[in-house]
Amino acid sequence: MKKFEQYIQIYGLVIIAFSYVSVLNTNKHDSNLINISETGASVVHILPKYYATANQGKSEKDLDYKQLRINFGNYSDYEFQTYIGKGASGHAYLGIQKSTKNKVVIKTFKSLKWNSIKREIVFMQTVQGHDLISPLVDIIRNNNSVSLVYNRYIVFPTSQLIKTMTDNGNKLFLYQTLKALDYVHSKGVIHGDIKPANIIANPKTKLFKLIDWGLSMYYVPGRPKNPSVGTKSYQSPEILLRYQYYDYQIDVYAVGFMFAQMIFKENNPFKGTKKLGKEKVQYMHRIARVFGTEGLKEVAQKMNINQDFSDFPNYEPVNLNKFVNADNQQYCQSDALDLLQKMMQYDAKKRITPKDALKHQYFDSIRHQFE
Repeated sequence: MKKFEQYIQIYGLVIIAFSYVSVLNTNKHDSNLINISETGASVVHILPKYYATANQGKSEKDLDYKQLRINFGNYSDYEFQTYIGKGASGHAYLGIQKSTKNKVVIKTFKSLKWNSIKREIVFMQTVQGHDLISPLVDIIRNNNSVSLVYNRYIVFPTSQLIKTMTDNGNKLFLYQTLKALDYVHSKGVIHGDIKPANIIANPKTKLFKLIDWGLSMYYVPGRPKNPSVGTKSYQSPEILLRYQYYDYQIDVYAVGFMFAQMIFKENNPFKGTKKLGKEKVQYMHRIARVFGTEGLKEVAQKMNINQDFSDFPNYEPVNLNKFVNADNQQYCQSDALDLLQKMMQYDAKKRITPKDALKHQYFDSIRHQFE
């Protein structure tokens, strides 16, 4: 058991260290619609239900993470102790902050890609101040290297836990993730890459923390955004359709897909039973096979997206009970399936928000633990 706990501690620290690196047009009328002219066509952008004006009053400079002037801490205040591994963007070490004796994790970037570093720092700083958001302790520099310093946690990546969590564990995980997201969205920030690897868990306290701000962005009504964000399986229909005026709700869809993984106990809960030739089923085919082709066409038309659906079979929506079996039925109560359906709506406007999802009856048995 002791050896296993050591494995959890070191492996978890590696995960947390590597996961960490990775014109303002507000509506002045009491309306939730903005008309946007795009390549001669009129695109109707529907404002989100909550936090549409979270960044109102901020200048372009305020919203440009590239403008960040980094205040570096004292490099000599940190002792690098144990090398714990490397990832795509840098190396991770266990260390000590000498002045406080606090144990820390230090992540050193392999190359100075300043815009990527600044983006990570800006959005981490923007969302600081919540128990479910892992804080950045310090930023230090030595010669040609930059390092980010974090508190050291005994953690485990949620991707390793998601198949083994109990029904109560599912509820605790989902509730905390939604609570963290509601806070992030209230700050005018879209996370942009929600997935199990970007949520860490402390198996002793049963607390979860949201990490990795490398693809995050500010939400501004009517402002186009990069449609290539997120990780494929967790991308919402509007991202798959390359819609540029998406909002906070892309995060909700991603959480919904994680929720499906949790209750159906499958990494790919909506996988098809057949393959198209030797290639895997395309992602839009996969979700259309579950939620129907017609709904996907309707949302594409609503967003004025010229998507070719000629090769799409006319899939009919299926009841989510189809994915319930003897192995997962204990996690798939009617309340769970109802919430999942609400989180994975094609139409972002109809998709439940984190704030409203927290009130769903699915959480009635555990909500008191957070009040």
